Amino acid sequence: MPQENQLLLKLFFPFCYHKCSYCGQSICSYDDKVLKAYYQAMLNEMESAATEMQDMVIPAISLEGGTPLLASPEMLQTLLRFVHKTFPLTKDVQIQVQTMPGQYSRSLVQRLQNVGVNFWTIGLETANLMEHKLLCRPYRFDALTMVDVAIRTFHIRNLDFSLLYGIPGQTMQSWKHSLDMALAYSPEHLTLTSLRLIPGTPLAKRCQTGELSSCSLEAAAEYYEYARELLLSLGYQPYTITNFARPGCENRWKLSQLLGTPYMGFGYQADSYLDGVFYTNGHNLREYIENSSEISVIANHMVRLDSYSEMLRFVVSHLTLTKGLCLHELKEHFGDIADNLLQNVFPSFIADGFLTEDMIDNEASSLKSRCVRLTPMGIVSDILNRLECI
Repeated sequence: MPQENQLLLKLFFPFCYHKCSYCGQSICSYDDKVLKAYYQAMLNEMESAATEMQDMVIPAISLEGGTPLLASPEMLQTLLRFVHKTFPLTKDVQIQVQTMPGQYSRSLVQRLQNVGVNFWTIGLETANLMEHKLLCRPYRFDALTMVDVAIRTFHIRNLDFSLLYGIPGQTMQSWKHSLDMALAYSPEHLTLTSLRLIPGTPLAKRCQTGELSSCSLEAAAEYYEYARELLLSLGYQPYTITNFARPGCENRWKLSQLLGTPYMGFGYQADSYLDGVFYTNGHNLREYIENSSEISVIANHMVRLDSYSEMLRFVVSHLTLTKGLCLHELKEHFGDIADNLLQNVFPSFIADGFLTEDMIDNEASSLKSRCVRLTPMGIVSDILNRLECI
């Protein structure tokens, strides 16, 4: 459970040079003038929110997007200095930034380390040239030579490599090569994500027309099982269905968010979860830039979860964590509204091979409790999205 008065921060940058073929996000095209105005708007928004957050403590901050490093090192440094000055951070606050292989430079690493960045996520995704072109990634995977220099010069720790499996045309050989490329850097953390074909994206359209063959669930599950066994043999531990870390090197933002810690996002399209309410920022980019200091104006798409929606969020979060979902705890928290899941949905998913059930020790008593976890087939399927729509 989250500790009282903790709050996560997210700094969101919705800009990209161009959109990857599998991306379903609403991304803004890169424009230097717009980005400078956006940077000032983020400062305004944070300043206006700070007075409401003095009773909170921030254990983790995530810079994500989009492509955060399209902002200059000077902009990012100023934003994080403002965060340190304005918000009540824990002494060991974890600050994560999402990057791509070709974005590393000595100036960037030095500036961001100086303002506390201590968790570096590198979006490698694939080390196969054909897969790279298929995904329309903006930075070549072989630009990792720039990462080499940064690691040696500044002794970077807490490296996280992000990899995709289930790419159309991917083979076990190419998947092993991507894993080996990432593991050559001895990262403390790896994020392994099953590719989703999002309707309307260029990659999904090519698969829908038959130009490309999508990866089967069976093949994707095989890729996941191979990676899991390899990483376990090397001392990594899975703490979610996508995240593997050496002991003590978990992504604190991701883990805390799954455990229910509230979070606040700054920036256009940034999402937040506060006091049981989800909301996002800005109907459009211009509105956000012009009204960034007016919280009542920029907050939109506000949704307060009812009891049933809270239960589904609880279920999805616990199934995302590798410890799984304790059915006794589910019933204890949500009572009769959990009956449909317990009596119909979960048995069906177990029969279809998406969930497995076992008995675990109950922390609150000497008795054992039933627990369900996702199988590899459940991990690579869309079962969590299906649960959210039940």
